[in-house]
Amino acid sequence: MASSRYGSSSHSSKKSKRRKFSGSGSGSGGHGYEPRDQTAVSGTFVGNPYLLADRLSEVYKLVDDHQFFDMYEEETNSRLGQGNCAVVNKLKNTKTGEVHAVKKIIKNEFWEECPMPIYKVNLFCEAACFLEIIPKHENIVNLVRIYESPNHLYYVMECLAPFTLKDVFKSFTCAETRTCFYRILQAIDHLHQHGIIHGDMKLENICVKKEDNLFPILIDFGNCRFDPSMVRKTKSPAFNYNELFTPFELKELREFFPKTDKVGDVPQLANILRMLLTGQPHLKNSDNWEHYPMKPETSPDALALLEFMEDSKLIQNTTVEQLMQHCWFDPERLAGGSSSSG
Repeated sequence: MASSRYGSSSHSSKKSKRRKFSGSGSGSGGHGYEPRDQTAVSGTFVGNPYLLADRLSEVYKLVDDHQFFDMYEEETNSRLGQGNCAVVNKLKNTKTGEVHAVKKIIKNEFWEECPMPIYKVNLFCEAACFLEIIPKHENIVNLVRIYESPNHLYYVMECLAPFTLKDVFKSFTCAETRTCFYRILQAIDHLHQHGIIHGDMKLENICVKKEDNLFPILIDFGNCRFDPSMVRKTKSPAFNYNELFTPFELKELREFFPKTDKVGDVPQLANILRMLLTGQPHLKNSDNWEHYPMKPETSPDALALLEFMEDSKLIQNTTVEQLMQHCWFDPERLAGGSSSSG
C-alpha cells in the first residue's frame, strides 16, 4: 500500500467513545465498504465521506481543508517524505508555534491506487491502533491528533530527527547495537502485548531521537494489523475489539496475512539485527549474507540470539518478550550502555 516516511500514533486526554459500526454500507455485502465505482465522484464521495471520524470519536471531523490550514501552516523547506498517495511535511501550529510532522493522505487517490477492501481496513486499523488499542510508549512515534476532511486525512505527529536508523547504524559497536536493539524489542513487545503487529519493520521505519542515535522511534504503521489472539494487555478495561472491528474486518486482517501471523515481526527483526551486527544493509532478493562478516567485537551471545531468531522452526512459538530475556540482554550489560563490552 502507499507509504510515507512517518508512521502514526496518538494519545489524547479526551475520553474515548467508540461509535459502533453497523457494517451495512450500500452495496457492500455487509462489510461496510462501497464498491470502487461508487467510492469517489469528481473529487467528493458518495454518501458519507468520512472513513474514520464517524467510527473513532478522537478523530476530529473537518467540514473542509481550510479549517485545517487555519490551525497549521507550512514551514520553509517543509517536505519530509512522500508516498504514492501521501505526503509528509513540517507544519507549525498557528497558536502554539510548535512544529509537527504532518502526514496527509489524499483519500480519492488512495482509493484509486488501493481499491481492495483490505487497504481501507488497514487505514482504519492504523488509526484505531493508537486511538483505541495501545498506550503511549517512548519508542513509538507520538501522534498528537488525527483530522479528517471529506477529501483528506491529516496525521499530526511529533517531529523527529531528519534521518532514520539506516543513516547511522553502520558505525554501531556491538554494545551500542545491544542497547538500540533492546529498545526496539521493547517497542515491539508493547505492540504485541496489545495485539498489534507492526508488519513493516525495517531500518527506514525506525527514526532516532535528535540527540541520541541509540534511542529508536518506530514509525510508519500503514501495514499494521490487529490479532486478537495476541492480546495480553488492554489500554482500557472496557476495551472490546468486537465493538471496534467488524467481523468482516477481522476476517480480512486474518486472511490477508496468513503466513506471518504466527511469528509476527520476528523475521524482520532478525534482518535488522543482522544488519546492525554486520554494518551492511539488507539487499533485496539476496540471501548471500554469509559474504558479510560480523563486526570484529561481536559477542558470541549476540550471534546465538541471531541464529535463534533466523531459525523459522524455533521462533514459531517464541514471543518478543521471551527474546528480551536472552542472556545478551543481561541487565548489568544493558546498564553499562555503549561503554560495556558486546
